[in-house]
Amino acid sequence: MGDKAGPSDTPYFNLDKSSENYIRLCRLITTICSSLLRHILSSHIKPVNLRNELDINRTSLEQKMNTQQKNQIYLKAGCKSIEAQDLDISVLYILLRNICTKLPPPKTGWGKPLQKGDNSESAFIERVRQIRNSISAHNTHGKVSDTDFQQYWEELEHSIIEMEKQLTGDVVYRGAISAIKDMKFTKDDAERYKLEIQQSEDEKESEPQDLPKDKACVGSNAKKPRCSPNSKLVAAIDFGTAYSGHAFSSRVDFENDPLQIKAHKWSKSLLAHKTPTSALFDENKTLIAFGYEAEKKFRELSDDGKHHDHYFFERFKMQLYNKSGDTKQTMLTNKSMIRDISRKELPAMYVFSKAIEYMHNHLLNGLKEQDDDKIAEENINWVLTVPAIWNDSAKQFMRDAAKQAGINNDNLTIALEPEAASMYCKKIQLVKLKEPKAEFQIFSPGNQYLILDAGGDPVGMPCRINVEFSAFDQDAKTPQRYLPMLGELHNTNTVDKFKECDKKEMISEAGKKIWDSIVTGKALDTPELLATFLLLTFADLKKYHYYYWFCFPCLCPSTDITFDQEPKKLKDKLTPEEMEQFLQAYDTFQDAYPTYQGFFVAVLSKGNIVIEDVKHMNKFENTQEVYFGFCDPSNIEDYPGWPLRNFLMLISYHWKGDLRGVNVLCLRDRSRDGTRDISHSLLLSLNVPDIKNVPECPKCVGWEKNEKHKLAPRFVNLSASMDPTRLAASAVDLNLKLMRWRLLPELDLDLISRTKCLLLGAGTLGCNVARCLMGWGVRTITLVDNGRVSYSNPVRQSLFQFEDCVKGGKPKAEAAAEAMKKIFPGVNAKGLSLSIPMPGHAVPESAIDGVKKDVETLQDLVNSHDAVFLLLDTRESRWLPTLMAAEKQKIVICSALGFDTYLVMRHGVRSDTEGADPAPLSSYSSIPGDQLGCYFCNDVVAPGNSLKDRTLDQQCTVSRPGISYMASALAVELLVSVLQHPELGKAPADTSASDEHLSKDFVCPLRLVPHQIRCFVSRFQQVLPACKAFDKCTACSKTVIEQFRQDGFDFLRRAFNDPSYLEDLTGLTQMHQETLDAEVWGFSDDEECSSMEVSSS
Repeated sequence: MGDKAGPSDTPYFNLDKSSENYIRLCRLITTICSSLLRHILSSHIKPVNLRNELDINRTSLEQKMNTQQKNQIYLKAGCKSIEAQDLDISVLYILLRNICTKLPPPKTGWGKPLQKGDNSESAFIERVRQIRNSISAHNTHGKVSDTDFQQYWEELEHSIIEMEKQLTGDVVYRGAISAIKDMKFTKDDAERYKLEIQQSEDEKESEPQDLPKDKACVGSNAKKPRCSPNSKLVAAIDFGTAYSGHAFSSRVDFENDPLQIKAHKWSKSLLAHKTPTSALFDENKTLIAFGYEAEKKFRELSDDGKHHDHYFFERFKMQLYNKSGDTKQTMLTNKSMIRDISRKELPAMYVFSKAIEYMHNHLLNGLKEQDDDKIAEENINWVLTVPAIWNDSAKQFMRDAAKQAGINNDNLTIALEPEAASMYCKKIQLVKLKEPKAEFQIFSPGNQYLILDAGGDPVGMPCRINVEFSAFDQDAKTPQRYLPMLGELHNTNTVDKFKECDKKEMISEAGKKIWDSIVTGKALDTPELLATFLLLTFADLKKYHYYYWFCFPCLCPSTDITFDQEPKKLKDKLTPEEMEQFLQAYDTFQDAYPTYQGFFVAVLSKGNIVIEDVKHMNKFENTQEVYFGFCDPSNIEDYPGWPLRNFLMLISYHWKGDLRGVNVLCLRDRSRDGTRDISHSLLLSLNVPDIKNVPECPKCVGWEKNEKHKLAPRFVNLSASMDPTRLAASAVDLNLKLMRWRLLPELDLDLISRTKCLLLGAGTLGCNVARCLMGWGVRTITLVDNGRVSYSNPVRQSLFQFEDCVKGGKPKAEAAAEAMKKIFPGVNAKGLSLSIPMPGHAVPESAIDGVKKDVETLQDLVNSHDAVFLLLDTRESRWLPTLMAAEKQKIVICSALGFDTYLVMRHGVRSDTEGADPAPLSSYSSIPGDQLGCYFCNDVVAPGNSLKDRTLDQQCTVSRPGISYMASALAVELLVSVLQHPELGKAPADTSASDEHLSKDFVCPLRLVPHQIRCFVSRFQQVLPACKAFDKCTACSKTVIEQFRQDGFDFLRRAFNDPSYLEDLTGLTQMHQETLDAEVWGFSDDEECSSMEVSSS
């Protein structure tokens, strides 16, 4: 009895070739092609509008669909949302053709054979449909012949790449296409792909045929859950009372480290993870700015008097918690209104939804900048935090606002702020400092901790002084509702200088300035002179250690100031109606000035509240109850803040003789829970000594104590709290910034950083050039090479390691780009394996399509970069990029190596203008940049196959090891010099023909900008020659460029296949013949030989 055949140990099984062809095509169509069709649909109809469009067109669409297709979009009654990913190809085709009204048909029309070369969106849609229908004919046995497969595959591959370029500007599917072509299939895979292609039957334009009931719900029509536990990313919006922000964490990051959360930095300040909760709407009620930008724009509008028609909301969130009485909360509806700072009203739902929409879109844009935009929004779970004190009405209001902002409610979680904080705290690693062997650990079960939510502006919060980056601008403007404060920055270059500064002398000088402003009366016209500060700093920019010490100078009278009576609150003097009257008078007073005034005079009489500038004090009579008011920064209940000291000195000097006592209003204007409150402001009655006759400046105090309550500076270490990638970027730029600061103020580092460099060749020269470009701060570098890393490469090519050589070697370009990102994560480095077609290397018919793709890819690369480096091994490989760069007027830097010599040169950049021939060379002191020659201008023969009939040792570039480093460095330095010249690529060439360059005045801050650098290492000699462009050049002459523009690939193909074509085209062949003719001396038969004799006289 024989053994039974059992299942195979491997999950893969053998298919015949034709069946495998069929499965690969099914896989390609149902994955990549379907994805692009969904992308096209989303570009014409926003995903949030798709359901509405389907409902509007339901009658006409159902007439064109079979039962299965209708079930995909109309199966569930009352379904409020649908996604493109839920639809198969046949439904996508119907929707694209019938409801995308702005999508034009193919050139030949829908449902008809396509015109060759039509790469439009509609042509791609029709092409995918036709090929899908063609292979569906093989459903009975599931086979496609090799010939048909090759035709279908090439057509789909080309269409996918072209469509992807149009939609995204990038090509990422090329690798996926290759993977499908090489992948192995399990039996389940084969059956699944067959079923998917069979179920996506073609649409019925007339009478739709119902499918059997057992197939009606099979396939991809089943509705997927919106909020999956396998979501790829969680995004949170913290909509705060005073400040708001957003952050996100991917599933991968969370699993590695729960605290690896990425938050946006809203300003140049290193720790600004939030932005003010301020929204600015224009006269059309359109949100035009949020956060810092809103405050800045509103301030500018206010300065110009153009803010009256705008709506400016700040700290408006807690208006959802306005109370009427002690316990009853106001119910919010879609019709509820909220007021801006000038009491103009807008619907609350509109303001909140627009603010959330801004944060939502801002976060998504941030994901795109970090290359995380491949995560579809349906795979993002959104979290919106709310205060724990809010009732259900307010929470539902926020949910509705988020929905209007474009966040799907199925993907939204409303989280209480203290609960979210608690979840975070449970993951924080803490250390017990008192234990002998302290270790970091997270909270364990049984531990207790307290979450304190202090709110936007609590009573006990200390005064804040903001010294932001904008404070150092000469035309800096004070934000709305902020008080201006003048200060002096004393920055030291070393920590020793910081310690040695004479603090007594500094504060004494500051006190004298304040005293002088009081005596001369300057402080009456400019009261902010009374509230100044000093800031002593030292910054270790390499370690990110910062030392700083604030000083708030205050003058001290020789006699103490005493209370005439106990302080009392403003609410004890004024009724609520009078306080409202006071606020109106106060706002009117402040609106009359471009910035808030910190000092004023107020009359608090019954029914008569007046607020005036301090200098108008004399207009009030002694019978009136006059208070000297100031904006009090103190958070201590019964004690005023430090600005009162200098204010009392001003009062005593100018008005003490006219006053029986001094009444002071310490105004504390606070917004809390959406309500403005001044009732806790202090009223003081003081006995102030007369200082009118004081002969000299009183004593001055004011150096701030540190967190340990010692009279010493503060220290902060920011290195641990900063993003390592940003730290690396800052460190890379530091050397360049120091170079500009100390030596070359006119150095344009931004231009260098923005320059996109294309490196053709990722070998010895390419690796070194890439590293040197990173050193100069270039951020975008693309490397092109068709080779693989071999065992001889790592010792000479600085971006490769031994691991790159094993298993046949990694592709050079990709390996080099990967190594660059490991060196500096901030660089945008890409590697591309590409063969560059060359003259003298014939292109057979079978390879034309591949070569044409390579040419198109190379052209796209040249077009998208600013500078091209020619770092290739052979002469002929430089011809095509030279021609393309000359045609697009790109900067080209070429470098070539010999055994003990090297060449570094730049190509001339031709002018756009057509006109008279350029002046003769003798009329120039140097050759203009638009007349300089290229790498081929010194040649009188066309480039050919330099590797033909050469042995291995003759094919390899043999050079002294150090030469590549020298040539690479000079190539990069030459590019930087060109970029810094006012004429850029058209900079005239400096030469070493004379010593004039040693004393001349240079236009370029980096001095010389040569055409060529030729070095002879055997003599350690370097020369700077220059040559004019050759009118018969085979690469950059006008004749060649015009022929290339006219004939495109046909011209290139002739150049590749016909060795003499370029010489014939440019006139070199004729020139060769004329040279030969001139060398032939013809003699007449009658001419005597004596005529040729040379006279001896």
